Amino acid sequence: MGLGDQGKLKEAASMEKEVLEKRTRILGEEHPDTISAMNNLDVTFGDQGKLGEAASMKKEALENMTAGTLVENSFPKGEGMKTFRQMGKETLCGGESSVG
Repeated sequence: MGLGDQGKLKEAASMEKEVLEKRTRILGEEHPDTISAMNNLDVTFGDQGKLGEAASMKKEALENMTAGTLVENSFPKGEGMKTFRQMGKETLCGGESSVG
């Protein structure tokens, strides 16, 4: 059970901010783990009634997710890293993307 689930929202937000700061510094803003940390923090902001901060954090997370890359190991045979946008184009076109 997490701190937020225990009603310790201030402590949860503090810890989540620290995790987000470290993930951003180490992994970058567009890394899936950083985006996950942003989502955790925006939920806590919402639970605290800080709806403006929650909406702002959610918007930033979505922007980073759209522009971001997936972990290189997610792709077979060293295809390298692709952005979510490239993957979406591949899905829509039914094959390899010429973007990149």
